[in-house]
Amino acid sequence: MKPVTVLCFTFSILNYIVFVIGDDLAVIDVQLKRTARETNKPGAIDCQMGPWSNWSACDPCLKTQFRSRTVEVFGQFQGLVCNQPLGERRACKTELACSEDNGPHCSSTEFQCESGICIKKRLLCNGDDDCGDFSDEDCDDEPRRPCGKHELELSELSRTAGYGINILGSGARANALNNEFFNGACSLLKYETQAEESYSREVFDTTSTLLKEIMEENKFSLSLGFSFKFEPTEKVLIPLNGTTAKATLSYQLKETIKKITELKSTKNKSYMRVKGKVQLATFRMRSRDLRVTETFLKDVSYLPLEYEKGEYFRFLEDYGTHYAVSGKEGGEYELVYVLNKEYMKIKQVTSRDVQSCFSLDVSLDFQGVPLANGKVGVKPTFCNDLMNKNDGVEEENSLIDNVVTFVRGGTSQTATAMRTKIEKTGMMDVDTYVAWAKSLSVSPVLIHNQPESIQSLIPLDVPHADAKKDNLRRAFEDYIAEYSVCKCQPCKNGGTVTLIDGQCLCLCLPQFEGLACQNIKSEELKHYENSVVQEGNWGCWSTWTSCSGGQRARSRTCNTKGLTGGTCKGEISDTDYC
Repeated sequence: MKPVTVLCFTFSILNYIVFVIGDDLAVIDVQLKRTARETNKPGAIDCQMGPWSNWSACDPCLKTQFRSRTVEVFGQFQGLVCNQPLGERRACKTELACSEDNGPHCSSTEFQCESGICIKKRLLCNGDDDCGDFSDEDCDDEPRRPCGKHELELSELSRTAGYGINILGSGARANALNNEFFNGACSLLKYETQAEESYSREVFDTTSTLLKEIMEENKFSLSLGFSFKFEPTEKVLIPLNGTTAKATLSYQLKETIKKITELKSTKNKSYMRVKGKVQLATFRMRSRDLRVTETFLKDVSYLPLEYEKGEYFRFLEDYGTHYAVSGKEGGEYELVYVLNKEYMKIKQVTSRDVQSCFSLDVSLDFQGVPLANGKVGVKPTFCNDLMNKNDGVEEENSLIDNVVTFVRGGTSQTATAMRTKIEKTGMMDVDTYVAWAKSLSVSPVLIHNQPESIQSLIPLDVPHADAKKDNLRRAFEDYIAEYSVCKCQPCKNGGTVTLIDGQCLCLCLPQFEGLACQNIKSEELKHYENSVVQEGNWGCWSTWTSCSGGQRARSRTCNTKGLTGGTCKGEISDTDYC
């Protein structure tokens, strides 16, 4: 039984090693304390929330009132962070009658589940939970199973297929799709396999540049800038059924950025990034008649017919702004090594030398077993002397000062063993890697997706489906406008503004440092102060004008506060058809 169509099945090892050379990170978490007062430190900017709107009229069907607010200014320069909900609800009473339709009416050939949804009567008593609440399996006779006596279990790919995606980076709190609905079908699929291995390398100047590259790789759209929201802030309305953020790419991105920003800013350090990915299979959801969960339908019914920003934001944070119509499963790991440049200088080794010590060259079949014609890379003899992690010894006697490890996929035992091996020795050996890769076939994660808007999952027979879909489209536009870097102050000396979980941060050019990139790193770099371009930060777009002649317009202004001769790249106005 397969709820999704599997297009192909491949196993590939995609390793690439990246060297990051730098010694300063301007992106410091607001909770971290500084040991020395920063020169020319900008004044802290605290989060500023707008006033609450008036309570809405009492919804006669939900017996609930709503109100919402907006973020006016995000916290910056170690000020208070914006992490409060934007919506509130309260119970109310009204004499107005609810005119809500009771939902779909089942035909004579259909069975109405206890949840109210309709299924074909041929699906009754077949051993499958077609209703989602087992009300179709309340039978006296032995069920007529589509797969006969074969006991088939859902793969992890099938369970998580179609998981929610949030455009700003947070993992959805539930899966909208009922992946245990098979429409009474049973099919056995055979797979073809292949192996592939590749490497790539890239050099950065600073850890700020590393973070900027990671964000470039993972941002949803160029138009969003560096705006990320990993932590949901709207409260859960009812218990949710589904996948956690740990099953998504966003969890990996969140943890990667968090750990890198928490690395202590020290001199004479280099940062090396090692990434690996094992791809097992791909999936694609059917193009129509997808079956959603009862919880999803209930949450749709709880959405007010009149648009309420807070309620619709909650829905987007529960189920995602999008869902995955196709994806890939497997596993991945990411390592960030903090290397001692003084030790490298003493040992007279280059970054290329160290790179050769970290390469892992092994070919596997689709079960993670080394192929007969496979190979394991032979490292240079000097690697044994270099590859000793600093475990309390004087740091000038060790190449590896610290290592940050992320492993997604595989069983908990093999993933833990992999992390422990790396954190203890600084290295990942072939045996540990192969054991982890073998376990991916029984415990994979989704590592890539193709998104589709979440409102397209609302069934057409849901009461007021069109109105609520329109509201979700509006909520999506409001959501990305609400959590935007346009509410941040500009960074100095060419720094890039980024927004992470309600806090504005500056990613500095290699020559500058400080909360606002306001300080030159050394007197030798003083000449850069006169040549660097001072980049302003675009303010938020105005509301659209009314439609005239089939077009509407909006505008924005360039914020150059604190800059001398600052300018913004891009257009000051925008038009759209209406």
